[in-house]
Amino acid sequence: MGCIRLLLALAVIVEHCEGKGLMGLPFFGGTAYQAVFCFFIISGFYMAMVLKTKYQNDALAFYRARILRLYPVYALSFGLFFGLQSAARIAGKPMGVWHAIENVGYAFSDYVWAIFSNLTGLGSDSLMLWSALSDKRLAELLILPVVWSLSVEVAFYLLAPFILLKSNRFIVCLFLLAFSARLLVSWLHQFAWNAWNYYFFPTNLCFFLAGALAWNVSSSYDFKKKPAEVWLAWMILAFSVVFGRLS
Repeated sequence: MGCIRLLLALAVIVEHCEGKGLMGLPFFGGTAYQAVFCFFIISGFYMAMVLKTKYQNDALAFYRARILRLYPVYALSFGLFFGLQSAARIAGKPMGVWHAIENVGYAFSDYVWAIFSNLTGLGSDSLMLWSALSDKRLAELLILPVVWSLSVEVAFYLLAPFILLKSNRFIVCLFLLAFSARLLVSWLHQFAWNAWNYYFFPTNLCFFLAGALAWNVSSSYDFKKKPAEVWLAWMILAFSVVFGRLS
């Protein structure tokens, strides 16, 4: 599983190299779109596992564990990038959020929204969505624009104890509903990239649920030659191929 995560992380890095490849070398760029969704599948898989093996009767302990796992790393990353951007501004070469503040006009409510999202990571997916749908350039107010995926993850964590402990039938029905919503949005946009299928939590929910179902299936049977991680790997592969075509 560590290798899969490494490859997905490399795919995201390469995509942010704007198709130029990693360190100037050609690589399998253009795959970050699917890589992010694969991370969501992995998250759904492991949340189903820990909820059913460790936190089945203690949702508060589950929430506490998620906070302690996510936010120290986020705080460190935020502090590092904010420090670098602030140092560049002091040096007379504003970049990132400082460049946006000095060159783009924002409303007071925009700053409040951005400050809240920067400090907590929450709401950054909505901010990115609104930025993509309008000309307000709100995304430039985020110290770490990629934090939108953290916001989507947290939304799922909040719902996880109320969803993943239900029956497989319930999870499958919810998955089909989210999957149908995603297909509808894709169809309305002629199966081209669109912000609703990227930054909108309800259309991303199907990925988390797919991972959870992979865990439920693998844990329900005695697969001596096919451990749980094998089922997760196949789920990731299937979704990568399907959404590489449909999204």
